[in-house]
Amino acid sequence: MTKKGRPCLFCNAAAREELEAKIITGRITQTEAARQLGQSRQSVNDHMRKHVTMSVQGAMESLGFEPITLPVPEPVDVSLETGLNVYNTLSNISQVSMTIW
Repeated sequence: MTKKGRPCLFCNAAAREELEAKIITGRITQTEAARQLGQSRQSVNDHMRKHVTMSVQGAMESLGFEPITLPVPEPVDVSLETGLNVYNTLSNISQVSMTIW
């Protein structure tokens, strides 16, 4: 179900499991699946993001796999001076390019 209470059309599709497997393994794109179902690509994307992620995670855990936790990168501290140097360098390149052309 979506937040508005509408049923997920992909969840109710007869070919749901087959299409999910094909999307996950890269055999078809979400756009191709949407065409087959007569749905929008956004509808398929919402289904894959909201419904498949949970079921795939549950299946993996039931097979004994540990949940995958991706590390969150530390924010990069870029000083104003560094940013200005990059900007000035790119501006100079742009000006030289315009002079050549």
